[in-house]
Amino acid sequence: MKHFLNGILILFPAFLMAQEDICVKKPLCNHYQSFNMDKTTTSTGEMYDVVYGKIHWYVDPSIKYIKGQITTYFLPTQSTNNLTFDLRDNMSVDTVSYHGNLITDITHASNVVTINLPTNLVINNLDSIKIVYSGVPDGGGGFGSFEQTTQTDTILPIIWTLSEPYGAKDWWICKQTLSDKIDSMDIYITSPLGNKNVSNGTLKEITTQGTTTTYHWKHTYPITTYLVAIAVSDYYDYQDVANLPSGGTVPIHNFVFQKSKADAIANTGFTNQFIYTYSTLFGDYPFAKEKYGQAQFAWGGGMEHQTISFMANFQWDLQAHELAHQWFGDKVTCGSWKDIWLNEGFATYLTGLAKQNLTTGTEWYDWKRYNAELVKVYPDGSVYVDDTTSVWRIFDGRLTYSKGAMVLHTIRTEIGDSSFFKGIRNYLHEKNMGYAHTRDLQRHLEATSNQSLDYLFTNWVYGQGYPVYDIQWVYSAIDKQVNMVVKQTGSVANDFYKLHIPITLKNKQGNTYTVKLWNDKPDQVYHIPVAFIPNEIVFNEEINFVASANIYDWNTAYSNDFYWNNVEKSIYLDNPFAECEAVNLWTIDGKILTTLTKPSIEGTKIPTNLFHYATGIYVLEVVYKNGTKVLKKIVL
Repeated sequence: MKHFLNGILILFPAFLMAQEDICVKKPLCNHYQSFNMDKTTTSTGEMYDVVYGKIHWYVDPSIKYIKGQITTYFLPTQSTNNLTFDLRDNMSVDTVSYHGNLITDITHASNVVTINLPTNLVINNLDSIKIVYSGVPDGGGGFGSFEQTTQTDTILPIIWTLSEPYGAKDWWICKQTLSDKIDSMDIYITSPLGNKNVSNGTLKEITTQGTTTTYHWKHTYPITTYLVAIAVSDYYDYQDVANLPSGGTVPIHNFVFQKSKADAIANTGFTNQFIYTYSTLFGDYPFAKEKYGQAQFAWGGGMEHQTISFMANFQWDLQAHELAHQWFGDKVTCGSWKDIWLNEGFATYLTGLAKQNLTTGTEWYDWKRYNAELVKVYPDGSVYVDDTTSVWRIFDGRLTYSKGAMVLHTIRTEIGDSSFFKGIRNYLHEKNMGYAHTRDLQRHLEATSNQSLDYLFTNWVYGQGYPVYDIQWVYSAIDKQVNMVVKQTGSVANDFYKLHIPITLKNKQGNTYTVKLWNDKPDQVYHIPVAFIPNEIVFNEEINFVASANIYDWNTAYSNDFYWNNVEKSIYLDNPFAECEAVNLWTIDGKILTTLTKPSIEGTKIPTNLFHYATGIYVLEVVYKNGTKVLKKIVL
């Protein structure tokens, strides 16, 4: 998902009651995975594994109302005589059929429908149940869930859905979970003539009967509940084709508002480039045998429904972000809302990778700078979600999106491109069409880099804040090296970030030299040989990670408040009335050799008695009672 931008009676044609061939990808529930659920997740559906759904929805985009027939084919995982489904209490369960018989022993409370069957289910024996429901969805579980409105700047009506994270049960009866994917689906959408009905998968057939049109979409890949979606409106539609690095192609199906034709046609051509680039980096587009679609909807962002992203518009960044989710979020879905960064952090980072690979200006650097600065707006906050009851915390743009993306870039720069991209591809391959947690990603990146990455994940994913550095440096002409002191604190508490910190040395003649310093102590000294005399250092120039740095150049340390008499080894104050609190003598390695507290002042002279120190470069610091500190580099 991208950053954010009354009872009615309708007469519909009779339901199609004939069963079609069941498309079951897995004869046994071998893709079922049991995870610790978020506290917002119920135990609904624990007694079965969904393998196929035959769905028929009836909507009129001018009226906020839906009627549906859901036939769910499932494999029981328990021998029990009841089934549970998620559906909000304001919706109505009209009829339930099991083995051709109507079931009336049903309860609907606390947004859960419980169906008591006449006999116990048989474990791993394929079974099915048909439920007819209807109502006016109230949109209480997501970012609208089910919306009836109009196309932007027109009176043309539209209905669209957006179920992430908890909104699927608002508008259809389902098993709303992050532990079980529906292996395949046939989706039928019936609406009044003149509309185009959009959903997941491949468009198999369009049929007209009287005053209505039915679109049949078939999706043959496992899909999690919140990624099932529909959009119905008077769309303008057109198609394109994207090439894949493997030599194959992907059909692209666009559904756009009537007033957006020109803009959409001018901009959706970028989609082809994004598909090719992402396929090169992470393997072919995951749903190539069906489609990639983009359907415009009246919202302030986008949503990555599997094979069909819903888009507010066709801006470059929005297209890049939502397409990226087809790999990260759809092919592999976060197994907990705590791990949502595996969806959103990746999609945000892939937008950056698109800029790195497809643009020639400063877009890639600007992308990194923007996201790093956004993270630093506040000092705290973790990538790993600490409160999944809050939709806004789950989709926090600063943490889940920007910090999540920058964490990925930090890992990449730490372990190198080869290990990073190979690890990500292995992660996608192992979790193909399933669910994943942060620990799965870490395991694969550790395997390809052949090292423990606890030092990265503990701080950057599970921890809060970012490192803050104080860097003091001076050039020694005698040793032809830069002597540097690096002190690190955390923006939150006393967290310490082990990391390679890039330092770039520069001079006015255009010479540059970049070195990565391994920083594993909060107070560390470095000696950097350099072939030229630098007059500037730049910290983290390429923005490899989120950090703040204060740089103190002791080569030019001076003060108008005092001067140093090297013969007398004394300080003379230019302002005789200044109240001096202390004088500190620092080595260029950042160590205080001596502190003179409340020194005696002879007029403007402060005797410092430094004759016994070795010849070399030092820094004098004068501290005044008002807290002011001034520095001067001296040579003994």
